[in-house]
Amino acid sequence: MARDIRVPGLLLATLLVLSSGCGSDTAETAVPTAEALASNLVAVGDYPGDWNVNLPPDVSEAGAAGVITDDEREMLPSFELCPAASAESSAAADSLEWMAFRQLDLTVDDPIEPPDRTGHLIFSQEYLA
Repeated sequence: MARDIRVPGLLLATLLVLSSGCGSDTAETAVPTAEALASNLVAVGDYPGDWNVNLPPDVSEAGAAGVITDDEREMLPSFELCPAASAESSAAADSLEWMAFRQLDLTVDDPIEPPDRTGHLIFSQEYLA
């Protein structure tokens, strides 16, 4: 089965700029709210196939909409910059807070199910900061 999982452009651009240490520290931009970012997360109709939003069992209403709570933020990944990154870029990356997240799962013919835990799982995750 061909897998066509794409990294959303906004996330890729953010990671490339922060990872390379490039960009202007003087440019002022409006910071979108977590709700505004969450409204732009990938949706089940964005990919071909039968996708479903993966929600934890105890997710809050905000979490269901894609907004990351403080408790959820602690569980999300971080990344390290390259050694050539400036101190300003490193400080910016350290202060980066994930604000929106969504995971989509693709329905497959042989899903992973207990008790044997064998099968396939195809998913797409998007994080916005």
